[in-house]
Parts: sequence; C-alpha cells; structure tokens
Amino acid sequence: MHASREAHLRTPRHPGNGLRDQADGQPRTQPRYGHQPRGHRRANEASGGELVIDLLKGAVAGAVGVWVMDRVDWFMYERGLDTQETRCQTEAARPGGMDPAHVMAKMGADAVGVRPSSPKENPAGLTVHYSLGIMPGMLYGGMRERVNYVGAGRGLGYGFALFVIEDEIANPLLGTAAPPGRYPWTAHARGLIAHLVYGFVTDAVFSVLSGTRHPRRLQRRPS
Repeated sequence: MHASREAHLRTPRHPGNGLRDQADGQPRTQPRYGHQPRGHRRANEASGGELVIDLLKGAVAGAVGVWVMDRVDWFMYERGLDTQETRCQTEAARPGGMDPAHVMAKMGADAVGVRPSSPKENPAGLTVHYSLGIMPGMLYGGMRERVNYVGAGRGLGYGFALFVIEDEIANPLLGTAAPPGRYPWTAHARGLIAHLVYGFVTDAVFSVLSGTRHPRRLQRRPS
C-alpha cells in the first residue's frame, strides 16, 4: 500500500491532459477545443494564398485561350470548314442571328431597359464573350493542381468538357442557342476544335505562368 503510494507520488506530471502515448510513453497533449495549432493555421493561410494566385493565373490563361480560340474559329468559318450554304444555315439557326454571348448581352440589356446600337456587334457582347473564357480559365487554374485528371491531355480534356457542357447542353437550355440539330455539322466541328484549342492554350499559358509542364498527380492518403 505504502509502496504503491510512493510510486504514485514519484510519477512526474506532464502538462496538457496528462495522457501518454501508448507507443513510446511520451506525454500526448491535445489542442484546446476550437483552436488549431499554429503550424496548421499557417499552412491553411499559405494554401489559400496559393489558390488565389492560381485563380488569377487561370484568368490570364483563359483570356489568352479565348483570344486564340476566336482566331481559329473565325478562320475555319471564313476559309476552312464552312461553305456559303453552311454559313447561311448557321446564321438562320442562331437566335436573332447572334452568337450566345451577344444573346446573353441582349437579355441583360432588355432586363434593364437598355437598347444597344447594334445587337450583333457591341462591347457588352464582347465582354460577355471574354468573361465566358476567363471564368472557366479561373476554374481550371484553381483545379489543375488540386483535382486529378482536370489537366488530362494538357487541357484537351477540359476543352472537350466545355464544348459538351456549354455548346451542346447549356446554351440550348438557356435559349442562347438553338437546339443542336438545327445547326450544320460544320458548326459542331468548329465548336469542338475551337474548344480543344482553348483548353490546350489555357493549359500552356498556365504552365508557363506557374513554371510547371504537367499537372502533378495527387496521391491518396493511406487509410
């Protein structure tokens, strides 16, 4: 009884909650509830700062990507895939003869009671068009190093996904484009090629800005 009591008195007390690690007998302290260790807070802050930088790089890359995409699309429309017949068919299928960006701009102008001077060619439509390239670029920049397979094929997979989601699904559902079946095959081919170019250029510019050639593969944490 006395020996047990003396052993208890000789046992050193440790700060924290007094628990010991079962493996090495060292004291195991726990952070107070609701508080993160300082190292974790700094890591989270650094991670958040890196995300903002990647979003900005993605915005720049997307702007360059949509600029190059426009040149490729216009070349195919005027001198490549399209003929006079398919160009007329495309113009007839478009709502009001406008591309989706200018249709969106007109919807916004109608909502606020503003009448643009030229519905088919105006700064508002051009702004919407570039924003539709910059925002996906920001999204790409934020996900490329954080989500596996987003950068597959050096941006070609991302460009293909945008083509399907935007051109073939979202625009017809929103009324900014006619149903896909009303357009000639050349319009679909141009849209696909143009979006592949957008994805590739966006990835290339982002890689240059980030100093990386390929997106890193994220490893699963052991369970």
